Amino acid sequence: MSDHLQCEDHNRTFFEGEQFSLKTAPCTDCVCRKEGDVSPLCKKKNCYTELSHQLAIRRYCAPVYSDYNDCCPIRFMCPLYTDAEKSCYTENTNAGEFCQYGTRKMGRNTSFRQEGLFCECSVPPFVTCIQLSS
Repeated sequence: MSDHLQCEDHNRTFFEGEQFSLKTAPCTDCVCRKEGDVSPLCKKKNCYTELSHQLAIRRYCAPVYSDYNDCCPIRFMCPLYTDAEKSCYTENTNAGEFCQYGTRKMGRNTSFRQEGLFCECSVPPFVTCIQLSS
């Protein structure tokens, strides 16, 4: 039996000190290390979005992800007030039923496509965008 610590995750083996993400929770950062009876040690991935994109967040711009499974946005998109966006705006302001996007409100479950992005209000109060593959 080996004295070296090994961590297993879905038929993958990691050795003491190695960093990895769990297959079932890709938005985690783990290190193969034992602390007490816990091994590996994992924490939610920190994107530092609130620090690096403060102005965009205050202006209610939408985070853009390259894929539905991404943990961290690759950039933010601010409203252009195009016709595609305008079709989503609503006057219905029932609490929890809209997303704020710039100075406008979008109804829950509304979406638009623009500049190679698919943007939707699926988890109020924030609009999120996914970059469409070309």
